[in-house]
Amino acid sequence: MRQKDFLIGNVGHVFDGETFKLMVTRVGRKNENEYDDEEKIHIQKLKPADILTYRGTRPKPLLERMLLDKEVMCLVHSREKDGHIDADVFII
Repeated sequence: MRQKDFLIGNVGHVFDGETFKLMVTRVGRKNENEYDDEEKIHIQKLKPADILTYRGTRPKPLLERMLLDKEVMCLVHSREKDGHIDADVFII
C-alpha cells in the first residue's frame, strides 16, 4: 500500500468551516507530488488531540480558534481540479 503524501506548516488564513491556507514549511521526503509554499487545504477529517470532527460540521469562527497560526500536518487524499488539496488534518 502506498504511503500518503504529507505536508506540515502553519495555518495562515481560514476561508470557511472546512478550508484554510497552509503555509508549507516541510513536505514528506517520499511524497509523489510537488507542492507550493502555500496550499489551499479542504478538510476531510480534523484530528486534534482530543476531538475527531468530520467535514462540514464546524462554523468558521470555531475553525479559526482551533487552527489559526497553529502548526498542522496534512495527509493528502487528492488535489482537485480547482487546485485545492483534500486532506486529513492533524494539529501538532
